[in-house]
Amino acid sequence: MKKIKYKQNIVRNKLIKKKIILLSKYNGSKNAIKVKCKICKKKWSAAAQSIWIRGCKFCNKKEGSIKAGRSIAHTDREFKTILNKNLKAHEKYNTRHTPIKMECLICGDIRTRVPHHYFDGKHHCRICGNKKMSQKKSYTNKTIDKLLVNVFQKRISNYKTKRQPLRLECLICGHDWWRKTNVSQIRGCPSCQKKSIGNKLKLTKADVDKILIKKSVQLLSKFNGTMFPGKLKCKICKHKWSLSRLTHILYITNGCPKCMVRLHDFYKSSYFKKFPEMKNVASNVYFVSLKNKKENFYKIGITRKKWKIRFRTIPYKFKLIKSKQDTLYNCYLLEKKLKKEFIKYRYRPKVYFHGVAECFKFDNKTVSGVRQKLS
Repeated sequence: MKKIKYKQNIVRNKLIKKKIILLSKYNGSKNAIKVKCKICKKKWSAAAQSIWIRGCKFCNKKEGSIKAGRSIAHTDREFKTILNKNLKAHEKYNTRHTPIKMECLICGDIRTRVPHHYFDGKHHCRICGNKKMSQKKSYTNKTIDKLLVNVFQKRISNYKTKRQPLRLECLICGHDWWRKTNVSQIRGCPSCQKKSIGNKLKLTKADVDKILIKKSVQLLSKFNGTMFPGKLKCKICKHKWSLSRLTHILYITNGCPKCMVRLHDFYKSSYFKKFPEMKNVASNVYFVSLKNKKENFYKIGITRKKWKIRFRTIPYKFKLIKSKQDTLYNCYLLEKKLKKEFIKYRYRPKVYFHGVAECFKFDNKTVSGVRQKLS
């Protein structure tokens, strides 16, 4: 939109309509001009646009409006007719925004207030008004009992104020508790809410079976819930054991106590002394490269799982360089030998995962050397 540029004659005609005489040159709507009122014969200077919109500022004050042209002007008589019957003005009304002394005829409170609050005809006394509002919103034992019936609750102690604690009892589960904050805002029973949330997050038999299939574990007993005992069997080593709660087996790091070692296949010589039958179980020694946008390194380790299952928790892209299949005990000895030989190349990744201690930073010659030893 192009700005409209007024000439001297147009501005003079605009001001004549407002009964104002132009005394200086016009240089723009936002620049100041000198003018004179024909009625009150007073001179002043202001922005040209504000003068042809509002008119004479001195005459507007007498009429009772600072913002002439934007809001309705009221006289002192009109203001007194609009004013509430319980209020009295001790000073003459000038404008909506010039403060005047007001008196409340009920409580006798006198204070200076801005008049624009009273144009809705309501009683805006700061003392009487607050008392009335507090009486309207005050609760009794009967009103709270009616509200508690809708939420299936019962009041045990007497209601005093909303900031003092109130003792309540649930009629469904019999839970007894003290409501300490916002007593007047009636809510549901906390124990019933916890149970409903628990039922939504409850694992079914199908959910538990999916987790156990990944761990190669079978449930032998009847499923009553994750918080109840159960009998289990390992599909790999055929070991049977029982748990006080099924939740123990559902964690990622937990599995068969005989063939699965914690910390993701971190084997020791004491493990093979305890379970000698595990020495002949088929296993793999692997040599893998791991990388992301910022890092590039290698890892040596043992696994009895599939590659996707083993590396699903590692937050890096993996590429298999070389692997060797043998018994678990032979794989353990070979891995131990490689780690001792290349201990000076050890590397700590920036992102943590299980198996951080088995990482190395090799050059091209050492990578080919590790390949030869695994062949």
